[in-house]
Amino acid sequence: MNQTDMKSLIKRAMIHNPIFIEVHKPLLGMVRTVLEGKSQQIARTFKKTLAIIGEMLSERVDLLSKPDRSENFMNLDQYYYYFMQLKYGAESLVEKYLESWMNSFILHAPRDSRVDMFKRFMGLTGTGNWPFSVFRYYL
Repeated sequence: MNQTDMKSLIKRAMIHNPIFIEVHKPLLGMVRTVLEGKSQQIARTFKKTLAIIGEMLSERVDLLSKPDRSENFMNLDQYYYYFMQLKYGAESLVEKYLESWMNSFILHAPRDSRVDMFKRFMGLTGTGNWPFSVFRYYL
């Protein structure tokens, strides 16, 4: 990919709807609520937690095979929000499930290294999220 193509992709990423930073903002408060143990949403079962992680990672890997898509500039936590918007549609459902699944990731992380790794990429450790470059290397 030449420099002109890269500039074009970056420009598309910046005008993407929703703008990536706006995708990330709603998660900040939710992450804080979940990490502080103040969430009112229920955690899902271990089996369902692995299934949603698998579904999301599968979609993310498929997207990576299309390098011209601006969503490829998203970190995994940003993509998580975007994925939930596509999956659930209505904003009230998106917010409910975003938080519910985050509770599930935290609950089941000690039990399974796959969930623990995903939790770290999502920034649910209290120390920030691992960069997307690490995720790509992990894949």
